[in-house]
Amino acid sequence: GTTAKVALTLAPAPDAQTPGPQAPAADAVDLSDMRILVADDNQTNRRILRAMLTGTGMKVSLAVDGHEATQTYRPGEFDMLLLDISMPGLDGIGALHAIRRIEEQAGISPVPALAVTANAMQHQVDDYIRAGFAGHVAKPFRKEVLIASIAAHSARR
Repeated sequence: GTTAKVALTLAPAPDAQTPGPQAPAADAVDLSDMRILVADDNQTNRRILRAMLTGTGMKVSLAVDGHEATQTYRPGEFDMLLLDISMPGLDGIGALHAIRRIEEQAGISPVPALAVTANAMQHQVDDYIRAGFAGHVAKPFRKEVLIASIAAHSARR
């Protein structure tokens, strides 16, 4: 019957969803009428994202997977992409690469893209950035973090 008592003083873990210090306040950027293509295989996530984004005046087009996102994408029709990383068929990284090829063929600048994922460990986020994403939003997401991330990576800032 040995009893051991351990007391640890730990610093609070940093919030992985908090935008960096260079991120403008969400209300400092006019996001109304921003056109966003959202691809997520989860119907509930699509509904939540649509409600959060349209509530700020953004225009949202939804896709159920990466294939539908690439079929929906038209050069010049979107200001931002929100792509779920883990989707069946064509995942977010594959969809982003296909969309980048469409943009290259059209001779236009790449639209900012955010990876939306529960897989948000630093090495994973680094992989998303290397794959061409401007940033990420970790699931489960909060509206204020989502909007701040969009504002931080928007071409409108």
